[in-house]
Amino acid sequence: MIAPYSLYSDHCAELRLKLQKPPVSQVEYNNWTAADSAFKEFSEEELKILSLVYAKNGVSMKTQIDYVANKLGIEPPSVWKLVTSLQYSIAYKRGLVE
Repeated sequence: MIAPYSLYSDHCAELRLKLQKPPVSQVEYNNWTAADSAFKEFSEEELKILSLVYAKNGVSMKTQIDYVANKLGIEPPSVWKLVTSLQYSIAYKRGLVE
């Protein structure tokens, strides 16, 4: 089951990976900084995996996670765990969960 904050967190993560500097809009600035802070909680290897996942180019998250797991030779549940950890961290930093 998808968490209520997952899509919002995904937007924040994609925004952070797309932009090197935070946007001017206050809301998007807050989204960008929350994602930036959340990404700093992961190792370099985990960041590589997450970057590949969020470079999904219009495919579903499930399809992209399966693709990344296959490409890297790891189990999809391991990738899902990283994604859900990132989503929760961003949601927490944005005040969507306690």
